[in-house]
Amino acid sequence: MNLFRAARHYYRRIVTPAVRDPFGLARRYLMDDLRRLVASPPLPSRAHLRQIQTTPFLEEYLRVGRAAAAAVNRSFARHGVAAGSRVLDFGCGSGRVSRHLARQWDLYGCDVDAAAIRWSNANLPGTFVTNGARPPLPFPDSHFQAVLSVSVFTHLDWDAQRAWAAEMGRLLSGGGVLVISALSERVLDSYPSLDSSEHRQLLAENGFLFIDGGEHFSSKSAVHTAGGLTTIFADEFDLVEHLPAGLDGFQDLAIFRRKRA
Repeated sequence: MNLFRAARHYYRRIVTPAVRDPFGLARRYLMDDLRRLVASPPLPSRAHLRQIQTTPFLEEYLRVGRAAAAAVNRSFARHGVAAGSRVLDFGCGSGRVSRHLARQWDLYGCDVDAAAIRWSNANLPGTFVTNGARPPLPFPDSHFQAVLSVSVFTHLDWDAQRAWAAEMGRLLSGGGVLVISALSERVLDSYPSLDSSEHRQLLAENGFLFIDGGEHFSSKSAVHTAGGLTTIFADEFDLVEHLPAGLDGFQDLAIFRRKRA
């Protein structure tokens, strides 16, 4: 009996519930497909969802997007972004956050994923453009009053962080607001595979840690302290608020204000 219990325990740890319950998985796929038939605005396909999140299910896409949009809107309100301002969602993908923001703002979005941008332009309110892996973006100087970027600076190396920080400064008018999400030391507590004394020492010394986990964008992790964020954006921005776990209970929110000339 003890051997049986041990085998069942390890089976449940190794084999995910979705695999253990193929009928439940099929039911979730069916319910998502039915939801797509009646949704307004439309909802992205499973292929699009797999590019931006850990599951192919709409529940995660909608829940995470709503929570992130609410946190961003609260930050904009606290820091005086006027209703109807021109706002950029940098790294918008298939509109997980953008779809919940379009009514409040004159919304633009950009992403390196051309397929996601085509889908967003066809299905969501706003103007969406494809960008390259490095600056510049196809917008004029001081074009936006606010920029948000969710789960982008969480995956960029140091050089890319600095380059995109400068580009955000170019795009924002003086006094404009930038809201980004960031990973803190909590990610090391939550993912033992990333945790080591070397990583913690580098983070403590530099305020920044980059872990290159593979070729896919999401396999790379960038970790920041508040001091590290300040250093990266210091040329163009002042850090005016740092909210631990302020995005979704896990990622931090950092709110910057564009320095005036």
